[in-house]
Amino acid sequence: MPFVDNDGNIVSVVIPMSIIKEDVPKIMKEYNIGMHGYNEDEKGQEYLPNIFEQVSNALYWIGSKLPTKTVSLNSIHSYSAKHMAEKWLQKVMKKHVYISNGALIIASIMRGFPVKEENDSSNAYIGISKKTLDYEYDGYFRPRDIL
Repeated sequence: MPFVDNDGNIVSVVIPMSIIKEDVPKIMKEYNIGMHGYNEDEKGQEYLPNIFEQVSNALYWIGSKLPTKTVSLNSIHSYSAKHMAEKWLQKVMKKHVYISNGALIIASIMRGFPVKEENDSSNAYIGISKKTLDYEYDGYFRPRDIL
C-alpha cells in the first residue's frame, strides 16, 4: 500500500528485489498470469529476462497510488494503467521503460489493490483511485499531459 509523508504526499516504498524474485513466480502460478496478463499458458517457458525489473518498476508506479475499496467495470483497465506507468516512469527515470500487462497486474496484486479479471481477456480492472491519477508523482503534471 502507498505511504503518506508528514505533508500528506503519497510516497512509494521500494520492495527489495529478493522479495520480488520470490513472490512473482508464486503469483504467476496462483493467478494464472503470464507476461501478457491472465490466462497465459506459459508453463515451462523461461521468464522474459526482465520480468522482475518490470514488476519492480510497476511497483514503484502503483506504490504512489491509492487503492479503491472495490473494483468494477468503471475501474482503471490494466492495459491503460500499463501505458500510464510506462510514460510516468520514462519521465521520472529519463529512460525508456517497458512494463508488460502481466507485470502491472502482478504489481497491483502485490500491493494489495483490488483486481478483477476481465472476461475472455488477458486484461484486468484495477481499483486505483482516480484521484491519485489526476496529479502524478510530483504534483506538476497530469496523465493527460504525458499520454
